[in-house]
Amino acid sequence: FFDIEDNKSTVINQFIRPNNIEPGSMNKIQLTEGIVEMVAADFGVTIMPNWIAAPFLKHKNIQAIKINNINLKRNWYAVCYKDAGKIQLEFIKTLQQELKGEVCNSSSY
Repeated sequence: FFDIEDNKSTVINQFIRPNNIEPGSMNKIQLTEGIVEMVAADFGVTIMPNWIAAPFLKHKNIQAIKINNINLKRNWYAVCYKDAGKIQLEFIKTLQQELKGEVCNSSSY
C-alpha cells in the first residue's frame, strides 16, 4: 500500500474495513515503483488505480485484475494560490460543476 495514514487511505477506508478484510500484514511503501517491485517479486498484492498500474504491466511479471462490484470514491481538491483571482475562482467553480460537486462560494478560498 502507499505510505499514507490509514484514516486517509481510500483502499483501507472504502474497501478493506467495510468488507471486514483482515490482511495478514500490510507494508507501506512510499514509491509506486517499490510497490510494483514487491508484487513482481511475489511478496504480496496491492490495490491501485489501473491508470497507475498500466505503465508497469508491459514490463513486469504482474497483472491487473479488476475488482468488481465495489465503488471506491475519492475526494479531489483544487489547490490554488490563497489570493486567487477571479479567473482562477471561476475555473474552480466550473470544474466543480462539471464534476457534479457542490460549488463552494469564493469566500471559502
